[in-house]
Amino acid sequence: MSGWYRGACDFYPVRKHTSEAGAILKTGEKAPREEDRFESIEDKPLTVRISPLVEFKLHRKRKETTTVFLSRDTYRGLKAVLTETACKDNIPKTLIAKLLLEEWNRINGFPAFAGVIEQKSQLLTYVVRLCKRHNIPLTREDFPSR
Repeated sequence: MSGWYRGACDFYPVRKHTSEAGAILKTGEKAPREEDRFESIEDKPLTVRISPLVEFKLHRKRKETTTVFLSRDTYRGLKAVLTETACKDNIPKTLIAKLLLEEWNRINGFPAFAGVIEQKSQLLTYVVRLCKRHNIPLTREDFPSR
């Protein structure tokens, strides 16, 4: 069968860091063909976009280990959502507490890489300070950690 038809997909190989590691991505349509350039994560971090709002950055941490972090935009977006939720004045504080816990459970769904865990800890400290500032009845122990 020649040409593209509805429902067709393309497979796009991705190779980064070493020849032993790679991925084959399945796209919903024809994938753009690009030059397969090798880039080491020691020189340039590998960015993986999961959705329009979530992006991970894979890189070497202190030249010893490879870890994964949330990208700057993703981290700032999560922080903005938590701030917006905590600063709502027109709804009861107990409902705000419930909404913050729901947002935190979404954040807890991220994979448990060392860099992501470190960033979740920073976000937790931030949200607990927000709760204290806005008189929301939540403490650090109320937020489950995975």
